Amino acid sequence: MLLATATSAKKGNTSCMKEKDDDNNNRDGEMLIVSDINDDIVFNIFTRIPGDILLKKFKYQCSNWFNLISNLGFIEAHLGQSKDGILQTETLVDDHDRDNVKLKFMDLIGLESNSLSTIYAFPHHFVVHSLCNGLILFKDSSTRRLHAANPVTKETLLLPLCKHDPKYYWTRDWWDIVYVPSTKIYKLVEFLYDCQLKSQVFHIHTLSASTSESWRPIKEFGISITYYERISVNGILYIDTGLKRPILSFDLKDEKTVRLFPFTTEICYMSRWFIKMDGLPTLVGCKNWVYVEFDLWLMKDDGWVKHLTFCIPESSCRC
Repeated sequence: MLLATATSAKKGNTSCMKEKDDDNNNRDGEMLIVSDINDDIVFNIFTRIPGDILLKKFKYQCSNWFNLISNLGFIEAHLGQSKDGILQTETLVDDHDRDNVKLKFMDLIGLESNSLSTIYAFPHHFVVHSLCNGLILFKDSSTRRLHAANPVTKETLLLPLCKHDPKYYWTRDWWDIVYVPSTKIYKLVEFLYDCQLKSQVFHIHTLSASTSESWRPIKEFGISITYYERISVNGILYIDTGLKRPILSFDLKDEKTVRLFPFTTEICYMSRWFIKMDGLPTLVGCKNWVYVEFDLWLMKDDGWVKHLTFCIPESSCRC
């Protein structure tokens, strides 16, 4: 799950030769030699190794492997092999543990899952706002600054502030990070409510830019977002704006295309949220507060199509 950017892979000689000290046998200058392995084979093997293991066990073994694993084409290929799973945060009440917020990952294998494993830890004053394509967007509540982090490499990027008109102050705001696969670019989206226009205003920032001037205001959409449930699919951000209100889509590729999709159904869901299924935005709806029966709606042909209904035994929902 490494940061992906566009370029074609340039695979050279990936054989590795490294001097290794053997303290047990007191043999100096022993050579660890891995040679005569086809470059494509090494490339394919490495794309199937988890990112944290690549960094800890392989990347710094020799210059050839370092160059291969650092290659942007390899990173993109590795990202395509990343596991699907569930990320969740867990806050631990421990005054002695500075990093008491844990980001945990659960592998999904078909309809089964493995136990949660901690992949990242950070202080309690870091609030996670968005997860997208392997990156985390969080806000430091003590400084009110936004950061993007890669939980595998532990790299963190401090993001520039967006300069606001005074009329935006003291209004509700949201932030999201969106990956645009066609350009291999991550973009940051900020939502602010304009009290004068009575409309939501968006600002966009390309993650690779480093100044406040790189934030771009987007024309107001003439809609107020009172409820905010969202998901990004293929560079498009889908936002549920509230009960009996349309789904808003915003294309981050051109930063212009905004569409509204009415959710036309007589069913009133007490709770609903987004997931991605088969590469499509999918809305999950639950009719009551007892989480037993769920409906799945797929976005197809500019409309919502009911895909299936599934039930969970009531006994499994009891605490």
